[in-house]
Amino acid sequence: MQPAVDWALPFPTLRLPEIPYWLIKLKSVVYTSMYYDKNVRRANSFVQFKSINGEIAFGEILHFIKDLFSQEIFALINLFKIDHINLFFLEESLYKVKHLLPVVDSGKIIIVPVSNLITKLIKATQYICLRPNPYEVNL
Repeated sequence: MQPAVDWALPFPTLRLPEIPYWLIKLKSVVYTSMYYDKNVRRANSFVQFKSINGEIAFGEILHFIKDLFSQEIFALINLFKIDHINLFFLEESLYKVKHLLPVVDSGKIIIVPVSNLITKLIKATQYICLRPNPYEVNL
């Protein structure tokens, strides 16, 4: 079976049953963990993903780990929940602005296969949004 990840950069000193990684390249898109310190242009750790139960969710990647038995790579993700109280609405029409979502830390960490990662996000203060320019996805 062909692995889903093109390549991954492992931590240099840890010896665990699972191998932790700082970053991975998945379908030509580079995802990094929040602890990857060489990322100077963008924070590539904020992601939209499909949870195990099939729901779309948002979070920040803490680490990547590779299961040595199945050879599958997983992302440990700090899960965000949408703060429905602070959603943006246009004043005149009360139209909900759907591309800017207020989020708060849920306090939960979940494990998701990297094949469930959908896209990277931009996070500013307590808001997340999809990246507007898909051509600069790996900067």
